[in-house]
Amino acid sequence: MLWSYLKITMRVLRRRKFFTFVSLFGISVTLAVLLVVAAQLDHLVVPQAPEGRFGQVLLLSRVHMFGDKSDWQSGPGYRLLDRHCRGLEHVQALAIKHQGEQVTSFIGGQKVDSRLCYVNADYWRVLDFEFLAGHPFDAADAAADRRVVVIDERTRRRFFPDGDAVGQTIDLGTRTFQVIGVVPTVSIDFEMAAANMWAPLTSIPQPDWRETMMSGYAAAFLVDDPGHFDGVKEEFRARMTQVEYPDPERFHTTDAYLLTRIERVSQGMVGDIDGPAAVTQALLMVLGASLLFMSLPAINLININLSRIWDRNTEIGVRKAFGASSTDLVGQFVVENVVLSILGGAISLVLAGIALAVIPSLVPEHVVIDLSLNWRIFGYALVLSAFFGLLSGVWPAWRMARQHPVDALRGGLR
Repeated sequence: MLWSYLKITMRVLRRRKFFTFVSLFGISVTLAVLLVVAAQLDHLVVPQAPEGRFGQVLLLSRVHMFGDKSDWQSGPGYRLLDRHCRGLEHVQALAIKHQGEQVTSFIGGQKVDSRLCYVNADYWRVLDFEFLAGHPFDAADAAADRRVVVIDERTRRRFFPDGDAVGQTIDLGTRTFQVIGVVPTVSIDFEMAAANMWAPLTSIPQPDWRETMMSGYAAAFLVDDPGHFDGVKEEFRARMTQVEYPDPERFHTTDAYLLTRIERVSQGMVGDIDGPAAVTQALLMVLGASLLFMSLPAINLININLSRIWDRNTEIGVRKAFGASSTDLVGQFVVENVVLSILGGAISLVLAGIALAVIPSLVPEHVVIDLSLNWRIFGYALVLSAFFGLLSGVWPAWRMARQHPVDALRGGLR
């Protein structure tokens, strides 16, 4: 029976090309947009190298410090991290990253911009970079104030296209660094990992960088077990009540939270509210927006299906007159709709792939965006497409099944 449905479906879709085109266009464009957005969100939330350990990580990127007459919100400073965030129970390592700076070099007379970030030695313990060559710097390199740097593969190709980079030197403005390691290029989506070059914190040009309470730093706390997240968060909050302020007349209170990665992304979507509440609101917002977005082609498909059914009243009447049951006719139209939705999903895969390939070429050269189509997300989207195809076919099919053969042959009841 199903095979018969499918054969009739393909003949109908070829015969009514306009209806087929309009339906496929609405479904495929809608799904393509959802796939691109979902690929980006999935990239932000799901732990993957070089942030593959982030299922065990709590993040600190925003601090609110205020007093009776002063108010300051920014990233934490090194002094706050060094004096008040080390030694938390169940925290195995603390990665500290300064937002860094854009540095300019000249290669063959051409200007090359790169993003240089400053990190501590534990940074390489928390993030799981794969080293294509060389090795990371360690605490001894930082203590000796060595001008060493790890670069990404894209930077290696730009500076050293004909050979190995390890052991070579790079001029960054007025400073010279020695390359000791090369890692794969990192997408800008990775908040803690994204950069073109990584140098020790001791390379920061500002002499007072150790004394900043508020600045452009971010920190990642590697916890031994996610089950200890709540305890680590509570201990951190307790420490924030004991912060020593260099200027207590201006500031006397620090408000800061450790967040999981999904909480961090959710807060960026819905605002600065409690982490778990932000996740709930973000999920509801994404789900609601997706359902609303998908409902538009579904409603359009219902109207098209009604028009298509009324256009086929004679066929319906003849089939019912020759003994076709209402169940047979409903099954036929539902299968047609589901097949149409699945075809639209397949086309959306091609459109999304093209969009994800084009988007990275629209950003500045030193910014890397790695947007790949997630097959798991596509599977969900295809199931969702089939569901909406089924849903949008039920009402028209039910209307059609209620018609008497004589009424159908006469043109049907509108």
